[in-house]
Amino acid sequence: MPWNETGLSKFGDPIRKPYRVAFSVEATDGGYICDVHPAFACYISHLLTSE
Repeated sequence: MPWNETGLSKFGDPIRKPYRVAFSVEATDGGYICDVHPAFACYISHLLTSE
């Protein structure tokens, strides 16, 4: 996972879309593993739960 120099600044504002998104999808024997950057997951969660 890419971190910037401060490490936690990408978690600052969950409403604002992260400027750099990191994710990967790997095929496994029984399906897929999807690894999503926490800042992007927080942003998507906010979009899905806001009214």
